[in-house]
Amino acid sequence: MSVKCESLLRAMVATHTDREFDRMLCVTRGTSSQRNFLRSYKTQHRTQENYDCAIWEAASATAAAPFFFKKVKLLTSGEEFWDGGLRRNNPVNEAVTEVAREGEKAWSGRTLGCLVSIGTGCVDSAKVSSSLSGLAKSVLKMLSDSEDTARAFRESQTGQLLASEDRYYRFNVPQGLQSLDMDECRATEKMKDFTTAYMDHPEIGNQVEKCARLLFDPDRSS
Repeated sequence: MSVKCESLLRAMVATHTDREFDRMLCVTRGTSSQRNFLRSYKTQHRTQENYDCAIWEAASATAAAPFFFKKVKLLTSGEEFWDGGLRRNNPVNEAVTEVAREGEKAWSGRTLGCLVSIGTGCVDSAKVSSSLSGLAKSVLKMLSDSEDTARAFRESQTGQLLASEDRYYRFNVPQGLQSLDMDECRATEKMKDFTTAYMDHPEIGNQVEKCARLLFDPDRSS
């Protein structure tokens, strides 16, 4: 990751980090390409590993998309990671598993109050290009498509239960964002416009309001 991006992440973390909440994110190991997790808390589960890293390092690692950034090397351990989206672009199943796994000790007796899944825009169904550069972009788009996972989770037993009790919410802008490339860093205004149009739909607005009320008091769903 560039020095400028690293500096921006450090500044954002220093300004906005709230230590009251636990955080877990997905990354891809640089050596084996296996998915892994970086946490702001220490896991006690015997199958999981703890990594000593700063929040800005974790944010850099989970955003280190190939073709755009280099692998991120943790300062303390020397472990190297790529963007978690390579293996788990929609980590909804990993989030549910983590809650269940850590809940055995930390949150015994409590249920999952609310699960919110936020997409980065739907991907166009396009033909795979025969050129090398076009193929790379096509593969990257396929890897970053999270809707298949979202649909599969919604149809799963856990997803159906949470949805039936209004405890699962999925938000994803259906049109517009798919025309933006990952390296269009100056397209934030377009992203804002497409997202605002999506949020203007009454049905989406109602879902957001219900979700916000539940996040404010997640125990009310128990």
